[in-house]
Amino acid sequence: MSRKITQQEFIILFFSITSIVLLLVPFPKTIIYPAEESPWMSSWDEFVLPWRSYDQQINLNLTLVYGNLSIFIIEREAFFKWHQEQDFQSYYQIENITDTLILSIQFNPPITQSMYILYIPSEDSSFHRELRINYTFFHSNYGFFFLSIALIVGGRYGYVKIKNR
Repeated sequence: MSRKITQQEFIILFFSITSIVLLLVPFPKTIIYPAEESPWMSSWDEFVLPWRSYDQQINLNLTLVYGNLSIFIIEREAFFKWHQEQDFQSYYQIENITDTLILSIQFNPPITQSMYILYIPSEDSSFHRELRINYTFFHSNYGFFFLSIALIVGGRYGYVKIKNR
């Protein structure tokens, strides 16, 4: 004998399944920074890697027109130290680049904070850069939202069902 599913049961099932999918299935994301040409001034790119992300990878295509260049990948505190011209620690650095650089960096273990890529050229430099950041992450905030709706509707449904017995 088949049983008809009620609208509340459908809502509870839908929101429960949606929350489980959002919490347990990873989704790939790519952030592409537009290609820029920079004159001889220091510049940086800022990116934020979310919590519950992994497979974090930076792909940087850099073409130096003339001069030389240094690259530093640093966190927020080191960025502020760099602004105040203090010593700082970097996650990754390459100094005195004189030609084309194609760089791919995988962060292991994953980082969950603001990161900066500093481009510090010599006095007479010009370069062209293209930055792409790839990572896989979980939609945890949306998953918790759908789970809370399923719990609220399910709790109300259970309460009404028990009360009507």
